[in-house]
Amino acid sequence: PTNVSVVGPVTALQCNGTLSSSGPNNISFIGGTLATGSVNCTISVTVTSSVSGSYTNGTTNMSGLSVGMTNSANATLDVGVPVSGTVYSDVNHNGIDDLSEAGTGLTLYAKLIPSAAPGGPAIQAVLVDPSTGVYSFPLVSFGNFIVVIDNNNSLGDVTPTIPAGWIGTEIPNQTRTSVVVGGPGTTNLNFGLFNGSVLSGQVFDDRSSVAGTANNGVPNAGESGIAGVTLQATHPSCPGSVCDTAVTNGAGTYQLWIPASVGNTSVSIVETNL
Repeated sequence: PTNVSVVGPVTALQCNGTLSSSGPNNISFIGGTLATGSVNCTISVTVTSSVSGSYTNGTTNMSGLSVGMTNSANATLDVGVPVSGTVYSDVNHNGIDDLSEAGTGLTLYAKLIPSAAPGGPAIQAVLVDPSTGVYSFPLVSFGNFIVVIDNNNSLGDVTPTIPAGWIGTEIPNQTRTSVVVGGPGTTNLNFGLFNGSVLSGQVFDDRSSVAGTANNGVPNAGESGIAGVTLQATHPSCPGSVCDTAVTNGAGTYQLWIPASVGNTSVSIVETNL
C-alpha cells in the first residue's frame, strides 16, 4: 500500500520457491510449490511507515499470478504508537497526579496538533474519561506534537478551554508543547485541574520606615513584604474549618486555594505565627 515500505527480511511458510524484495514497495515470489496436504502458504515481510493509520494489503496489490492461483491477499497493518495521559482533579493543587486523585467528571477532549502547524487543525481528538481522567491517541506517527485540553471535539478549534470554576495546576494553560513521539509511545502527558478559586495577597511591613503613610493598611513604596508568615483560609464547610494553608514567600506574597464546595460566600484569612 501507499506510504508503506519494506525494511526487513521476507519469509515464506509452506511455499518453497524464492522470495526477494525489489525496491521499497515490492516483493517477488518465484517457483513456489505447496507442500503435500497444504492449501495455502504465508508470506511475511517487515514494513514501516512514517504516516500513522490503518493500511490493507488487498488483492489489488498482487500481480503476475500463475495460472490456477487464487488472489486472496488480505492483511491489515496498523501503523503508529500510542500517546496517552490523564486529566485529573487536583484536589490538593500540588500539580501532581496523586494515587487518590481521579478524573474531573467533566466532558473534556484531548487534541493532538502537529508542532509544524500550531494553528491547527488538530489531527485527532479523543474523549477524556470523566471517571478516570485517562485519554489515549491510539495511533500516532513519530514526530513533534502539541496536546491541548478542550471542551469540544472539533478538530478546527485548537484553543484550550475548560469550564468556569476550574483552574489549571499541572500545565496551567492546558497546552503541552514539544511533545516528542517515538519508540514504544509516549505516556504521562498529564493535566491537573482544581475545582474552586484562588485568593492571593501580601503580608507587608506597614510601618513606613522609608516612605508613605504608616499603618494605613496599604502597601506604600518602600514597605517590604514579610516572608515566612503562615496563613490559613477558614470556613466551616472545610475539614477542620481549614480550607488551605500557605506560607508567604520572600516578597511576602501568598496564594490560598478555596474549593468550590465552599460556595458563593466569604472565608476568613488568619495568620498563625506573628
